Amino acid sequence: MTGNIEIPANAQIALQSAKINMDGSILVGEDRKIFYYYKGPEINESDATTIDNLAESPAYPLKVPLFDGSRLTRVTTFQIAQEIAKSLNRVAFSPNFKNRITVDPIVDVTGFKGYKFDFKERITGGDAGFAPTSTIPPANVLGTQLGMIEAGRTNVRKYQLTNGGPGTVAPSWTYVDALGIGSFAVNTQLSFTRSAIGNVPPLNQKGGIFQVDVSECLQQAAARSRARFMVGLSRGSRSLRFNDITGEPEPGGANRMIRPENFRLANGSLGKSWMSAFADYAFMYDPTTSSGANHRNRLRLVHTVVNRSDRAGTQGPVEGNADRIKFQELRYGDGLNGSVNTGASAAVSASAGFSALYGYNLTTNPLSIEFLQFKLEGGQITAKMISDAASGSNEYDLITYDVTRNKRRLFKCVNQNCECLLPILAINNRNIRDDSGNPGTAQNLEITRFDGVNANWANFNFLSDDTSKNDWYNRVYTSDASAMIAARALDQERDFNDYTTPGNVASPLDFTYPGLAANVFTNQKSVLITMPDNSYGGHNGLASEGANTSLYLGFDNLSHVEANTLADESYQVSSVTVPPLLSSKSVFVRLENFGQESVNAYQGLRSKIIAHLPRFDGINSVGPLYLEPNNMIYLDLKNPHPFKINSFDLSLCFTDETYAINLTGTTIICLHVREKPDSAVRIN
Repeated sequence: MTGNIEIPANAQIALQSAKINMDGSILVGEDRKIFYYYKGPEINESDATTIDNLAESPAYPLKVPLFDGSRLTRVTTFQIAQEIAKSLNRVAFSPNFKNRITVDPIVDVTGFKGYKFDFKERITGGDAGFAPTSTIPPANVLGTQLGMIEAGRTNVRKYQLTNGGPGTVAPSWTYVDALGIGSFAVNTQLSFTRSAIGNVPPLNQKGGIFQVDVSECLQQAAARSRARFMVGLSRGSRSLRFNDITGEPEPGGANRMIRPENFRLANGSLGKSWMSAFADYAFMYDPTTSSGANHRNRLRLVHTVVNRSDRAGTQGPVEGNADRIKFQELRYGDGLNGSVNTGASAAVSASAGFSALYGYNLTTNPLSIEFLQFKLEGGQITAKMISDAASGSNEYDLITYDVTRNKRRLFKCVNQNCECLLPILAINNRNIRDDSGNPGTAQNLEITRFDGVNANWANFNFLSDDTSKNDWYNRVYTSDASAMIAARALDQERDFNDYTTPGNVASPLDFTYPGLAANVFTNQKSVLITMPDNSYGGHNGLASEGANTSLYLGFDNLSHVEANTLADESYQVSSVTVPPLLSSKSVFVRLENFGQESVNAYQGLRSKIIAHLPRFDGINSVGPLYLEPNNMIYLDLKNPHPFKINSFDLSLCFTDETYAINLTGTTIICLHVREKPDSAVRIN
């Protein structure tokens, strides 16, 4: 108030009228608590440029339960918007959307209209903090800090301390994060490959880069030697089986190996003994003949896919292994000098010693390569190598993405199993000698850049069973069998992941991999499945079984809705029908800074409540309401003398005296103050 008003002595106060905008409430029971969220390529069998059905997609619907664990919940529209957003962000695991999805009630002058879903992906302006920014993975400190952990064997996974600790086993490698470089080192000659993976926020899909300095594994001198290495991007993996009580890996040599459940070491022609760590995408190098005479000294590019015709390796002939994912090599070149065309720089295939069949000679290294780099854009992985500073830090593409190119000449499309890509490093120096004839030691790989999504998913932990922290692939370990079957199908039953067909045969794939243009994801959609659906929900809607929220989310009789509205570099979708509301909770008017008193019988306490607002105005129970009591109930202010006041501390509350949150817009309260009449009757 801009001035004071005088309250007469022995005054009384009453509510004269109230104008409010009631939010209303929604009753959420088991019959209206489930929807599904799909993020992937558009599915439309009538459009030749899209995929026809879910069985061709690299994505799978995620079940989103509302108020999980509560059988019947009555909530306001604001509360349900919060719950939808919370549930979506808990279930979603796509790196750039995690914890960024918002849901807001839509309200205008006539009342509640539905919900707006905003799948935020903007990385410019005020959201520039979500753009690719390098955060070097730290060392792992048990119970304190997540970082680089063992990627080879589960019997040393409990340690996760560089130098061991009580009751733990230290890994036979070291990792130090200092001065913007993460150094992974093996300082003695070891019989087995040593590997580490980052249990850190995954790679940013909006152009995130993973770059490693490999020069220390290429040095050959009197007191040092080259080493076999792998530099890659990988999904986080657990062992095959865990004890239900202790949570520790079950005993047995095979079960100690850390890998996806559908991957076997030594399965396929690339399954050499030193390749004992899993990766989805990797550079590999071997200065010896242990990988085959033709592959000696060559920089190789591999990914884990299906090739049913490759039954080599000691595990290749084993029943069932033909269908499992395995390492497969991608040749690279520019289409000249007898090479395939993968978009490689011309200087690569023109370099001295380059082989159209086996690749660049990293031992003689005519281009002075020092760094290897992966880049992620949506579902597209590209690879390049970079020369040392003395040579000009020149960048040389090896595999790029081109929608017109035979997809068998591309890295596999990033699917839901490996959408959370983590850095993985491996070194093997077995039987390698330095120039003095001594066992070669002192090899290391240095991470110089890793663009994780630390800004929105700092608590990522693929070893956790908490769905707010882990990813889809590690979530299936604690889900029902259907989730494991779906995850396995994404790897083994999709055309984009099947490289059995030779690379020079036209690819049968008919969709463009999700990508990036002008900072916005392309060729992918965020879709809400609110009823069993035959397109995004799969055959007979089985992948969307139980969805029952079309009416209550504002999409009446729509089994799925796509977020197609682009606003502020993000896609949105809004309700098309008004969700039905019920009358909201009782609301009371409370006046704090006057002397009146009442009793809240529900609470059994004295109160400052002066009036109850009816739940309807004779016509409506939600939306704009004008409420005027037929009889005003006056309360004594207990003031024996006049006093001046310049503010009224008014609030609206529920029966438990918590602030009412089911109101929107502007509220107008009109109070009536009078002197207590001589004829007033006191009621005891």
